[in-house]
Amino acid sequence: MLTEDMLRRLLATCAGRDFEARRDTAIIRLLLDSGGRRAEIAGMRLGDVNLEYDVVIVTGKAIDQYLRARARHPHAGLEWFWIGRKGRMTASGIAQLLRRRGREAGSRTCTPTCSGTFSPTYDSAKGAVRPT
Repeated sequence: MLTEDMLRRLLATCAGRDFEARRDTAIIRLLLDSGGRRAEIAGMRLGDVNLEYDVVIVTGKAIDQYLRARARHPHAGLEWFWIGRKGRMTASGIAQLLRRRGREAGSRTCTPTCSGTFSPTYDSAKGAVRPT
């Protein structure tokens, strides 16, 4: 599981206001806060989220920012909640973004498990090494 420092570094890789930064922040926070499985998160449709009732309480701001960025995206018309450059994001696409963001955060690997948790292996030059 992630240490507070690794989580801070992972989310820092998503800093920015562009579409991918907002999407990746929302996905990472939703995985961490909900305990949802990667495939469950990837299978979300727009109708599955209701911010009026704060269904996603902790990640409401990240989800709201993502939805505003999503509205301007070329694939905004798709029913799938998470979209990317080529359309719908799958569980594999979410795993790819988490590995990429983990590398950017200084982790040799940041492997999302099927349960939505992470098994990071830290770069020994940057801190403690944890087996995956």
